Amino acid sequence: MSHTSRLPDFIPPMLARAGRAFDSDEHLFEIKWDGFRAQALIEASGYRLLSRRWTDFTPRYTELAFLRDLPGGIALDGELVVLRDGKPHFETMLTADHAPVSFVAFDVMYVGGVSIMDEPLAERRKFLTEIVSACSDPRLVLSDGLVGDGKAFFATTGQMQLEGMVAKRLDSRYEPGERTGAWQKIKHMQDVLCAILGYVVDDEGDLRSLIIATNEEDGLRYVGKVGSGLTQETRAKVRRLMDENRVDEPLVPCDLEGRWVAPGLYCKVRYVDRTSTGMLRAPVFRELITDA
Repeated sequence: MSHTSRLPDFIPPMLARAGRAFDSDEHLFEIKWDGFRAQALIEASGYRLLSRRWTDFTPRYTELAFLRDLPGGIALDGELVVLRDGKPHFETMLTADHAPVSFVAFDVMYVGGVSIMDEPLAERRKFLTEIVSACSDPRLVLSDGLVGDGKAFFATTGQMQLEGMVAKRLDSRYEPGERTGAWQKIKHMQDVLCAILGYVVDDEGDLRSLIIATNEEDGLRYVGKVGSGLTQETRAKVRRLMDENRVDEPLVPCDLEGRWVAPGLYCKVRYVDRTSTGMLRAPVFRELITDA
């Protein structure tokens, strides 16, 4: 352990690689909490709540001011979430009048001003459990988990309509800013066939993202845009096909500014879930289809 008189200004969070569900007695399987990644740094002078990119969340989430009452010298890693019936509700986080958030803690990097990042996760979790148990405020929540039956746990998160799970090696040290594979994120994803309405251009006039729609019960409906997953080769091909079939207006109402294309171009898109207005969350382009 290394000693420090005060906590660091910021600790780059340890990151997870994408993976698939598996069983293991050497891993802890936790819910993948759907909110904003954050760290709580508590010192004798007060507390700081920082995002994964060092944004100061402290004034935004004043309902977490109770964190200042924790013992000084603690650094927690976790997720800011709005909980409804024990489940995270991400969309509410984005509203200006969001419901009170909870801090779901899943790791601890400092205790008593001493770094415990070189300790294995199993040991850090013991400290974390004691910290959360000693706190009198229910808005500090321990991210619980299990060892062993990862596949069954992942299936349960799907039945509960959660984003997925995170698998963490019990012997892993906390490595700030690193994505070593000791942590893996396993998400539930869905595929959907989308009609391409057009595209959004970047500052140079090139294709930045596709504007897409899906076939719903009440007909074709705009569901957002997708740029992730598009290679340069695919962008060039799609741009050429769309420019050959330009139209002045989108096929269905859309609140974006774009260049529009006649019906006939489709693509497969993978996404996590939908917002309450039907928009796709975290869409990724998978495949171009010119005749569906």
